[in-house]
Amino acid sequence: MKIKQNLGLVDRILRIGISSFMVYLGFFEQDIVVDEIATMILAAFGTGILISAIIGNCPLYEVIGLSTCKADQYNNTENNNH
Repeated sequence: MKIKQNLGLVDRILRIGISSFMVYLGFFEQDIVVDEIATMILAAFGTGILISAIIGNCPLYEVIGLSTCKADQYNNTENNNH
């Protein structure tokens, strides 16, 4: 089963950058965010966003029917599934 990509290149790059920073703050630099629950939430969200960026599919985009892929890239991945 192949997952249909709905994240474009710029969206994926931004997600990787932002989520890497969130994971860094959550797991490694715990002096900036003092609250332990907040660091766990930050790390969890950062990890989830990083995974979605690597896979190229955002479940929230899937639910609302949004795609940041180019039209031909989105159509090619959709045609390859059949």
